[in-house]
Amino acid sequence: MDSNRTRFVDTITVGLLLLGLPLLVIGELIGMVLLWSSKTWSNRDKIIGTLIPVELIVAVLLLSLGIKGRSCSSRIPCTNPGPSTGDILLIVMLFATLIVALGSAIKLVRRVYQRTP
Repeated sequence: MDSNRTRFVDTITVGLLLLGLPLLVIGELIGMVLLWSSKTWSNRDKIIGTLIPVELIVAVLLLSLGIKGRSCSSRIPCTNPGPSTGDILLIVMLFATLIVALGSAIKLVRRVYQRTP
C-alpha cells in the first residue's frame, strides 16, 4: 500500500476512535477493525487505541453524573449555591479522562508519522 495512503488511513483510524461515539458506535467499531488490521502500530499501541473509546465512554458517564439541577427556585432559596466537592471532583475526573484520551490519540498519530517513511 502507498505510504501516503497508509498514513491517511491510519490517521482516519485514530479519528474514528475519537469521534466514533457520536456516530452511534459504528465509527468506533470501524476504527477498531482498522486499528487491529494495521501493521503501523505495535500491540501496545493497539491496546492504547482500544482504550480510547472506553475513556470517552467514562467521560460521558462522568458528564451525565455531573449534570444535575439545583433544587433552588424562587420559593426555595439555595442553601449552597456554589459547586460541591463532588461536583469539583467530577469536573477534574472528566478533564483528566479527556486529556488521557486525547494524549493517547496524539501518541498514535505521532507513531503513524514516525514509522511510515
